[in-house]
Amino acid sequence: MQAYAGCHINSDHESSTAEEALGKLRAGMNVLMREGSAAQDLKACLSMIVKDKISTRHCSMVSDDIDALHMEEKGHLDHKVRMAIKEGVDPISAIEMVTINPAENFRLQDTIGSIAPGKRADIAFLSSLEDCKVEKVMSKGKLVVDKGKLAVAFPPYHYDRCLLDTVTIPAGLRAQDLLIPCNANQAKVHVIGVSGTTLLTEAREAVVRTEDGYLASDVSRDLLHIATVERYGKGGGVGRSYVQGFGLKKGAIGLSVGHDHHNITVVGADSRDMLVAVEEIGRLSGGFVLVEDRKVMASIALPICGLLSDKDGHEVAAELKEMVSLLHSWGCTMESPNVTLSFLTLIYIPAFGITDKGLYEFASQKIISPIIETL
Repeated sequence: MQAYAGCHINSDHESSTAEEALGKLRAGMNVLMREGSAAQDLKACLSMIVKDKISTRHCSMVSDDIDALHMEEKGHLDHKVRMAIKEGVDPISAIEMVTINPAENFRLQDTIGSIAPGKRADIAFLSSLEDCKVEKVMSKGKLVVDKGKLAVAFPPYHYDRCLLDTVTIPAGLRAQDLLIPCNANQAKVHVIGVSGTTLLTEAREAVVRTEDGYLASDVSRDLLHIATVERYGKGGGVGRSYVQGFGLKKGAIGLSVGHDHHNITVVGADSRDMLVAVEEIGRLSGGFVLVEDRKVMASIALPICGLLSDKDGHEVAAELKEMVSLLHSWGCTMESPNVTLSFLTLIYIPAFGITDKGLYEFASQKIISPIIETL
């Protein structure tokens, strides 16, 4: 970390413990304390401020991926302010950590971050400081939110063709292509251990049996197939492994958001359901899809680069709420399984990541076989 800071990196948003955040502050860095849908690190980081009386001067609060449902039910930066105050942070300090502190971190303090002459008139009017309840919002001096409701109309945006139809499913893709072939009766395999509250994964191992020449899932142990399918028409590669933590007892979940390569990633107990999910994502030109017994049970289309919806945010939040509820009925207990899935493809987060080239091991910085040994 000292070498990292010595290269003039001035900020970091990856701290997951108070000790880690404090170490970065002591190295002269700004700490961007994160609370996202699947990276819930803010409370731990705030403890250094509350318990150790550390100055908030170089601390900010940030999101790092929150979905529409999170914003609908909890809020955005206002949610983080409320969290900080509840943990014991002074309300003024909490407000500073979402206004002037991040503005200074990004060298934008001359135009935003505080209310002063010569700066943009971006102002949030609160009826309660402690509750951080926003009643009105001005942007560049114009009222855009009044009494908690949008006060301006935004015309529909027309997207360039290059941002649409960006998903190409490999020709002839079969359900078996999403599984790991094995010519032995069973094998010891690598397993990506995931959680719905942190982006860090665990390097686990398990012994699984073979069925018809392919390694099988085992829902009794929460051992599910995971596969990433290349979606840009650049070779059609498929990476495969096992994942533990989603808790699905049936069905499959597929998503075309996958940092940073954004290929299609699918998790499931049945390869045929997984294939249907991949095919539906192709039909939608990107999306979040749930499949059970080869039937699409729910979906949200993400037609803009395979990453974004063109629907109203409230509508997306309502659809996502239904999908998360359905996943909970299938055994998944994660708050935002879609966001958790999107980060399993970010290979530079320990311990494992999945790509269309295969399973990536952070420690060795290499693609490795999902099979440790055949038995």
